[in-house]
Amino acid sequence: MTTPSASASPTPTLLTKAQAAARYTKIVKPVNDALALWQKEARKANPSLTKVRALSGKVADANAAFVRNLQSTPWPADVQPLADEVAASSAGILSSYRQMSKAKTWDDVNAVEFPSSDNSSAQLLRAKLGLPEVPIN
Repeated sequence: MTTPSASASPTPTLLTKAQAAARYTKIVKPVNDALALWQKEARKANPSLTKVRALSGKVADANAAFVRNLQSTPWPADVQPLADEVAASSAGILSSYRQMSKAKTWDDVNAVEFPSSDNSSAQLLRAKLGLPEVPIN
C-alpha cells in the first residue's frame, strides 16, 4: 500500500506594485475609518466612556483584520519586509485598543500603554507602493 505524498501548495503569484497599492488601500481603509471615529469621540470636551470603549473594540477588530490581510497578501518582494514590519507594529497597537475596550473607568483607559511607533514603516510602505503619505495624528 502506498501512502499519498503531500503535494506542495502552489506558490501565490506576487502582486504587481499597482495591485499591491490597490490592495493596501483597500485593507487599511477600515482601520483608518475606525481610528477617525475613535479620535472624534476621544477628542470631545466630554467624551463618552461607553463610546470610547466600543470604538476601541472596533479599532482593535479592524486592526486584527488588517494584520491578517497584511500577512496573507503576496506582496512584491521589495515590499514584503515593510508589510511584515507594519503587521508587527499593528499587532501591538491592536492589543492596546483591545485593552482599552475593556476599561471600566477613565483611569483604566488612561493607563493603557501603546507601543512606541513613529509610523515610519507604514509611510515607507506607502512610498514603495507609490501612495501618498498620510498625516500622523
